[in-house]
Amino acid sequence: MKKKLCMLLALLLVVTTLGACGNGAAPASTASASASGGNPTDKTPIKVAVAGPLTGNYSEYGIGFDAACKIMVDKWNKDGGINGRPIELLSYDEKSSTEEGLAIAQLLCGEDNFYGVVGHFSASMAVGTLYTEERVPLISASSSSAGFTGQGDCCFRLNATISTETMGMLECAKTAGKTKLGVVYLNNDWGRNAYDNLKTLLQEKGNEDWEIVDAEEIAGGDMDYNAVISNLNAAGAETAIMFCYYDSVVPFTIKARTVMPDLNIVCGVNCYNDTFLKVGGKDVEGCMAPSVFAAVSDDPDVKYFVDEYKARTTQVPSSLTAQAYDAMGVLLTAIAENNGELDKEAILKSIQNNDYKGVTGSCSFSENRDATRNFSPMVVSNGQWIYY
Repeated sequence: MKKKLCMLLALLLVVTTLGACGNGAAPASTASASASGGNPTDKTPIKVAVAGPLTGNYSEYGIGFDAACKIMVDKWNKDGGINGRPIELLSYDEKSSTEEGLAIAQLLCGEDNFYGVVGHFSASMAVGTLYTEERVPLISASSSSAGFTGQGDCCFRLNATISTETMGMLECAKTAGKTKLGVVYLNNDWGRNAYDNLKTLLQEKGNEDWEIVDAEEIAGGDMDYNAVISNLNAAGAETAIMFCYYDSVVPFTIKARTVMPDLNIVCGVNCYNDTFLKVGGKDVEGCMAPSVFAAVSDDPDVKYFVDEYKARTTQVPSSLTAQAYDAMGVLLTAIAENNGELDKEAILKSIQNNDYKGVTGSCSFSENRDATRNFSPMVVSNGQWIYY
């Protein structure tokens, strides 16, 4: 009875959301191409989806995910699709809204010939249970919340957990030889969780290599950072660990350069993108971040992806965008591995046991469906992210 009531409420939410948003939950676009080979009598498209914020706050992430997934789908279709059937990519605008994301998930679960989704962004912690109930594979390229994969056995995370990324940030500070840490974190759940996680990591390691000398909780964005920087300076901070988005890191960095020119600034992987570089300009030179992706790599697969992405968007792909590209590669490979038998349970098993190597490295998953991510310290030099 309780389950039926929950499903009824979920359906009511979808109807309400669709009514409020008009055609908001309709696909932003679809991408498909005819394919040759395989079964000549069945050209029914195999549908997959990408969902992210194409408009509104953080739209640069959703636009990047969308472009990356289209490149991967086009690559597969050019090579004949899957067993002779074309792949159709359904593209949805989540609008940085949990409600919109849930409405999209409801629609996707009702699609015929639909076998998986790369996403979501804002709604990643709201949709996993539904996809699991409907046995639809969900691969996140961006969620770092510890509870994401706990929503069900259909939820896979290609992004690092908060703990893994934080360890990568600490290694950046250690590599630079500046281990007295001033922590700057957003006053939201993500920022506080990241700071708490950092303290736990240091306790586990006995604070042997790093020391927190100051911590500052901020509202973020275009605020006055004078007091924050003054406190870091007085505490003797050598590195600022930034649990913030680029719209906070950039104005902080601009102000910090005038007061603490030698301060090492370490941001999260969300700052590894062209927007951060263009908005920050010369002021973000020397900023560091851990990344599983390097657009400057000579690897042929990386060069193909970077060249295609730049041709379509005029930008360099971000680390999270590269993870979306690999997430779609993992999904399509799993669909193709089952000799044309489009069985979702078999696809889920193939995702779990994959040995896919993408532009972000190995994409294999643990038994908890978290990918093993190996970070490299990156630094901004001459307007681009390069290996430190």
